[in-house]
Amino acid sequence: MNVSTTPFVIGLLVALAAGGLLLLYVIQRRGIHVNVNAPAFVIGLLIALAAGGLLLLGVIESGPAAAIGVVGIGLIGASAIRRPDRS
Repeated sequence: MNVSTTPFVIGLLVALAAGGLLLLYVIQRRGIHVNVNAPAFVIGLLIALAAGGLLLLGVIESGPAAAIGVVGIGLIGASAIRRPDRS
């Protein structure tokens, strides 16, 4: 990865995650109940696929791609966590 592309890649991933969370916040403020698991899964999938795509395009090397992919896979794994209902 070139030093000049590092801030771009990190900014892109942060913007993607922040955009998804902002969309979830706006939907919940309008009174629509949305399960948090689905957006977390989609954001994690997009991050993992973006890391793989950037690796295949030669924009980043395997180390940063693996680190970014682990973050995406972590979001995918965390999306399956279910909290018990508080009654």
